[in-house]
Amino acid sequence: MTRRKKVMYEEDLHEIFYRCPYLIINNPDSIIKTIHEYQLDSNSIPDIYIETVTERYFCEVKITKLKEKDLYQAIRYLTTIQNLKGKENEKNFFVILIGMNISNQLKEKAKKKNIKIMIIGKEIPDSIKICKNCRKAYDYKNTNCLFCESKELLEIINLKYP
Repeated sequence: MTRRKKVMYEEDLHEIFYRCPYLIINNPDSIIKTIHEYQLDSNSIPDIYIETVTERYFCEVKITKLKEKDLYQAIRYLTTIQNLKGKENEKNFFVILIGMNISNQLKEKAKKKNIKIMIIGKEIPDSIKICKNCRKAYDYKNTNCLFCESKELLEIINLKYP
């Protein structure tokens, strides 16, 4: 019988996205580094940092509906990155705010500030399967693992908070 889990804490989402950054970045082969709790400066610590060959992603993860204060936190990351000199700005970078839902008004504000919004259940699957063979995560809706074509499951994880 396949084990089933449900995300209960924000830290659970952090762990899933740290272990499976390709759920956020659609090109898993290009990922060269992932860091949990990446420190930009003493006041700016994005939850997940993902680096690919050409880009860097700074992700803030929330387990609830995205709020105004979450957007301001993402804007702070953006401002900090823009003010860094040298090596930090050699690659293109993106700030991503991940949550369960967002108002249209807040989505528009984020778009104007160049903050990418990803909603669990829309841009990110709300349930994932973990392959027993390769241990990679993929959308629950798929019958086979996208990475190794196996149908064997280790577990199913629901990312939607209650």
